[in-house]
Formats: sequence, C-alpha cells, structure tokens
Amino acid sequence: PMATLSQLELVEEHIRDAKEKGASVLCGGDRIKDLPGYFIWPTVLSKVDHSMKIMKEETFGPVLPIMSFSDLGEAIALANDSDYGLTASVWTKNRKNADYLASKIETGTVTINDHMSSFSEPGAIWGGIKQSGIGRCHGPLGFQELVYVKHVNRDFSKINRQLWWYPYNKDLLAILDKSFSLFYSARLRTKLKSVVSLTPYLTRIAKGIPLLNFIKGIPRLLRK
Repeated sequence: PMATLSQLELVEEHIRDAKEKGASVLCGGDRIKDLPGYFIWPTVLSKVDHSMKIMKEETFGPVLPIMSFSDLGEAIALANDSDYGLTASVWTKNRKNADYLASKIETGTVTINDHMSSFSEPGAIWGGIKQSGIGRCHGPLGFQELVYVKHVNRDFSKINRQLWWYPYNKDLLAILDKSFSLFYSARLRTKLKSVVSLTPYLTRIAKGIPLLNFIKGIPRLLRK
C-alpha cells in the first residue's frame, strides 16, 4: 500500500512514463481496486533506460525496473548515473565481483545479496550521498552527528612573539623555506639535511619557539 493517494499517483505516473517510452510490463502495473486504501500490484519492468522517470527520479513504490549490461564497467556507470545515492544492492555468487562493485557504486550503503537489512542493524552506519542527504545515523558516526568537534590551541610559553608573526625578514624567510623539507619531505636524508641547515638560525628560532619544544619535536618529524 502507498501512504497517500498522491504517492500512488506518482508511482502510476512513473510506470505510465516508462511504458510510453518503450518499457515492457512483465507483471503488475495496475491498482488493486478491491482493497480499501492505496494499493498497487508489485510491478516488474523491462527494456527501461535512463530517459525514463523510473530510472532518474525517486519512485518509492513496489516497482522493479530491469536494465541489461554488457560488463561490470557499464553496470557501475549505469548505477552511478543518478542524482541519488542512499543504498544499493549487489546480487552475485562471485565474491570478488561483489567487493569490486561495492567499492565503485556511489551510495552510502551497499548490501550484497540482500537489501535494506542494514537499516535495522544499530551498529551499521546509515546515510546517503548526492541528493540523498548528508550525515549519518546509527553506529559510531551516528553519535558524532549529535556533537560538534572543537579544537583548542594552548600556548603557555613565555615567548611574547610567535616565530611566524609580523614583522618578517630574510632570516624568517630562510627558516620557513628550510622547514618545508623538514615537515613534508618523505625522505629521511632530506629531513636530516633540513635540521642541519636550520642550525645557523637557532637563536632566531628560539625567540619564537621554545627551544626545548623544538628539539623534542625533531624526532617526531623525522618519523613521518
């Protein structure tokens, strides 16, 4: 049953639009008139394509449109050709294909050989992407939706001026330039050379950074 008459009419409109554009109704497609309420027979459509509303808009009714595909790449492209991304289901006996498809389909949830079961699992995150919404409920990420994250930066040093504060000069420019390799290089040798190249500026560095903190931080930087 549909919750409202307008929802029933929307489902009928999507079925009618698909039929007018060449889809075939394999079963269903009509209202169940001998029941009180807003009932429609479960419907299966074939020969559908993405020019049809049933494949591009939210139907929220018992309609299953079927499209064929030639390979996994085409299946992924067809699945992702949508403004919505709440949930998808992959049906296959091949575990490798299942994992590959699940990693490529753009949705908040992918269930394999099942559908919608994860919504009733409190530990499984639930939420969509694209026009299906933002944020998550359920699971650890669901709790994080109820809080906000705050960063607090503390500076209890006795230094009156930070190293990177104005005014700037050639020494500061040299320190910053040589520090880039220390912070961001992936090579240990380059990092060590950066430490050595900074030694002539230790006095200037000490004016803006507690020297003990700087020395303590070097091993952590070298581990990156």
